[in-house]
Amino acid sequence: MRAVIYDRVSTKKQADKGISLETKDKYLKGKVKQDGHQLVGSYQDKTSAYLKEEQIERKIQNGKFIIEIKTERKDFERLINDGILSKYEIIYFFKWDRMFRHLTHQIETCKMLEEHGIMLKPTDDTQDILARDFVGRISQEESKKTSERVNRIWNERRKEGLYAGRLPIGYKKPNKKGQPPVPNQKAEMIKDIFKRTINGETYRNICKDHNLDPKQYYNILKNKFYASVITDPKTKKEYEGKHEPLITLDVWKKVNSSY
Repeated sequence: MRAVIYDRVSTKKQADKGISLETKDKYLKGKVKQDGHQLVGSYQDKTSAYLKEEQIERKIQNGKFIIEIKTERKDFERLINDGILSKYEIIYFFKWDRMFRHLTHQIETCKMLEEHGIMLKPTDDTQDILARDFVGRISQEESKKTSERVNRIWNERRKEGLYAGRLPIGYKKPNKKGQPPVPNQKAEMIKDIFKRTINGETYRNICKDHNLDPKQYYNILKNKFYASVITDPKTKKEYEGKHEPLITLDVWKKVNSSY
């Protein structure tokens, strides 16, 4: 049978220092060879456990109940699409929680793959369907608790005037833990973007000079972080940041008054 392997690591630390993808890749390839199958593909994802990877949407369309599943894992999407195109017959992976973090996603994807004649083979986990779904429920709850815990920590950081999450362009992490981020070599670019925007230059010229696409350009202009204001993405509540601003609040307001 034609076989493929899939794995993901859920934190940067796991990706860089833990049981590496290369080590797991070698192990899974060994399992495929041991079972006498032909390896035809390898899929790997590096994702954050703190992000909501699977988005489940339920809706009624043309009188039918529809479930749509969206994921940020690019190689996982490629894996599923290749399966639908009959490019392989069996998927090797470590455990169910490496494949799925949401029970609905697990059940629906497994059903779809099985309808296309594709087998799923975890090397270090159960293949029993009832046990599989039970493990899926536990993984989903663990993921939810992790997300809630991280959100609480990030909210406390925002209240203290510290940034939580991926830093915007123009800043880097401080040398000491618990300190606000500091401007990096791209800080001058950010200042130039705001200055030229206020002066009436077109976004096309600014994007061309700084090698930005329009979406990046407008995201920079809308980001109040550059004026030393930290915004909670969910509640939109604002806090005064402790980091060095690259522009004044007046400049930010002037730029955004036209959008």
